[in-house]
Amino acid sequence: MSGVDGQRPELTSRLTGAELARWYWLKSELIGFARLLGVTGSGSKDELTAQLTAVLDGTPAPPRSHRAPARLGVQLCGDLGLDTLIPPGQRSSQELRAWFVTNLGRSLRFDRRMREFINAADGTTTLGDALRHWTSTRNEPVTHIDPQ
Repeated sequence: MSGVDGQRPELTSRLTGAELARWYWLKSELIGFARLLGVTGSGSKDELTAQLTAVLDGTPAPPRSHRAPARLGVQLCGDLGLDTLIPPGQRSSQELRAWFVTNLGRSLRFDRRMREFINAADGTTTLGDALRHWTSTRNEPVTHIDPQ
């Protein structure tokens, strides 16, 4: 059952795997659809889409990947400054956001470039480096949304 006049169809068990893959879906939509079909809604968006595609097509589901647990090391808090080192595993936390807002104003957005910069921190990068990175990437073109 394809979308009428190129419109995205409803998520129903009558869809084919190809039709599901043809359209962009929010992960929350895929999770709800998985529950409707009696499939686990966990995993990445790609894994969930592959699982649902297999169910719709009546084929075996691909094996689920086993990811390493998230790196949850020491997180920044307290008095932060330009020379504060960003520890490995630092999240884009409320404390970090508050520090950036104080230094940049409310225009701060933890966009993809900034999240990748923070995630790549190895303990030698400072908040000053992050501030310069944010400022230097403001005029770059907006990147497209990654595919499912």
